[in-house]
Amino acid sequence: MADDWVEKTDPRTGRIYYYNKALKQTSWHKPDASAKGAETWVEKTDKNGKRFYYNPITKVRSMVDPTGGFAVPDGRALKKSQRTSAFKGRVSRGSSFSGSFSGRARGMSTESMGSIAGGRKRQSINLHNSVIIHEAPTEDRFAKLKALANVDDSHSSIDVDAMASQLEPEEDLSQYDWENWGTQHFNLKKLKRKPVHVDELLRWTNMPIKRALQTMSHPKLDKKAQNSFKYIQMFMGEFTGPASKALPQSEAARAVLKIAIDDSPDELRDEIFCQMLKQVTNNPNPTNELKGWQLIALAVGAFPPGVFFEPFLRRYVDETRGNTRDAEVQKYAQYAKLRLDMSIQAGPRSKVPCDEEIAATLNRKAVSIPVFFVNGQEVKMQAETWTSVGDLKDAVSKLLHINDNAIFCISEVGEDMSEYALPDTERVLDVLSDWEEEYGSYKSPKDIIRNKFVFKLRLFVEIDPTDDAAVDLAYFQAVHDVTDSRYPCSETDCIRLVALQAQEMYGNFSPNGPFGDEFEQFLPGSFEASAPLKHQVMQEYESLAGMDKKTAKLEYLKYVQEWPSYGCQVFPVSPENNPEYPTDIYLAVNARGVFIIDPPTKEFLSEFKWDQIMNWGNSDETFCLVLGDYLQQAKLWFRTEQPLDIKRLVEAYGIRIKKDRT
Repeated sequence: MADDWVEKTDPRTGRIYYYNKALKQTSWHKPDASAKGAETWVEKTDKNGKRFYYNPITKVRSMVDPTGGFAVPDGRALKKSQRTSAFKGRVSRGSSFSGSFSGRARGMSTESMGSIAGGRKRQSINLHNSVIIHEAPTEDRFAKLKALANVDDSHSSIDVDAMASQLEPEEDLSQYDWENWGTQHFNLKKLKRKPVHVDELLRWTNMPIKRALQTMSHPKLDKKAQNSFKYIQMFMGEFTGPASKALPQSEAARAVLKIAIDDSPDELRDEIFCQMLKQVTNNPNPTNELKGWQLIALAVGAFPPGVFFEPFLRRYVDETRGNTRDAEVQKYAQYAKLRLDMSIQAGPRSKVPCDEEIAATLNRKAVSIPVFFVNGQEVKMQAETWTSVGDLKDAVSKLLHINDNAIFCISEVGEDMSEYALPDTERVLDVLSDWEEEYGSYKSPKDIIRNKFVFKLRLFVEIDPTDDAAVDLAYFQAVHDVTDSRYPCSETDCIRLVALQAQEMYGNFSPNGPFGDEFEQFLPGSFEASAPLKHQVMQEYESLAGMDKKTAKLEYLKYVQEWPSYGCQVFPVSPENNPEYPTDIYLAVNARGVFIIDPPTKEFLSEFKWDQIMNWGNSDETFCLVLGDYLQQAKLWFRTEQPLDIKRLVEAYGIRIKKDRT
């Protein structure tokens, strides 16, 4: 794909840009084919069922398959019916699984979400003597945006000027006058035998437009342009048609953004920006003008302009934030400038913003995102239109002082307990939009969040004992899974683990301590609180005298990590080239390697250690595991609905195992 990007020069400015004829896309920056994942195209489907292709690395979107038929399906785009069954399996310490499995299209995990779904009472997560139930500090990159939301109205012009002066110096935009753009690109042909003057097209009107402002390459684009102008007028409160056909402001905003985001070429997106600028130019109503700038700020964060129109839009925004006398318009113009900068770096959104994001943006605020932990506690984080899942994970890790966050992930957990480890490249607010599409709102009528972002362990590897926060989270997740019987254990296991948990929570054994009264709360769900069992646990607990809290946590983790199936994530697959396996099997992945499991018996049919695995790969419907050494290899092919999910997990473990060994 890198060879399809041709370097060109803007004849007016001499500025270099890149054009892809196949994709009909332009960019100031040449997509880096050497970047990891640059050739990974994801097949997606919009709300109308129309297929398109998106590269999360290069931020390029295409209506044609750039891979020639090898784009991977989007794991999050699977039908709801394919991913509603939660994993109900239980993992034994031995070589087989006990319990039952039910298919789950997003991958099945032995880890439980427990009290997020209303499980047994758990202790609070305490890190650095602070319970994590507070508002997280705003990230540095949001500081200017938050300042814009909190500017004192009585000093708004001074504050906005001060913030503007902190921006990096811009290139000279004097030649990019919007009137020049209109003269060069607007459709000035006669309309019903009447001459059309460019100044009429550049300025506000209360009438609908009968054709696009610019000369469009296709009649369908012209029709979309007329519709977008109608929705812009609705948003600004200037629609002159029947009141019954007018949309509420939020719906009108979504309608405009949908036209721009859904498979639209640069020329239509630029047309929509031109329409917005037209309606805020010489607008006689200050209230409506402010609404227009709210919409501009919303739009530039959702989709960037084309490379040719970008400097013209920048100049218009810069002049407004520097010259207007309206303090509120100044703030929205400044906000639009900041969002435009980030949008150009991040690329267009793949989803239309949800209602919550629109409401937050119209108030110049980031969206508050609750991130949960396995015990149900949460932190409040901030997300802007460009915030990726990786950004969110980094922010949570920074808040908790985690040194090694590569072993953690942000998982999407549904109300049916289906679970999906989100890729770091996914936009956080695109996930919210998906939830809104699926449920109408990602919150129930009682304001209970249906879907959740959950920060949890993804790679169940040995943790650096000096990384206190990582140890704490891994320990609490292990305790959570064991006590919820995600790992059925023997009586010996139960006695040892319950005693370690008591030592960590209460310190040295005391005959009159609180543990005796709360003993039952510590037991895995499969055990009854009998007197003989309690006596044995008390004896084991007493033998741990002198062990500090951290050592108790590390000993607990060391114990469960010896279980062969600890941390397995399981995927339903069908073998393609090995008749020895049943037709339907499970592929399980953890720190020990990759396992083949027989669903009816839960027995391990094959086990491949990491030093046996040479390589791996995937197509749109299959996953391939390459075994052997440099002299002799064997390939195992598996048909699956989740080839990319399996590949990502195997790759993450493979990279981590190699790093730990070196």
